[in-house]
Amino acid sequence: MEKVIINIKADSVPQMTPELEKLIGIARADFKNKKNISGPFSTAEEMDTYLDAL
Repeated sequence: MEKVIINIKADSVPQMTPELEKLIGIARADFKNKKNISGPFSTAEEMDTYLDAL
């Protein structure tokens, strides 16, 4: 009988794809530079007013 070796990798933290890492990097840079960020809004009405003005 032939011996079979199986390797199993168990990780509790999923790995991100390179594309997702790039998008998150862009979002973090935007947040740091206060670019493309809206809010925070205290109420839904305040958010609606902001969005209606765009």
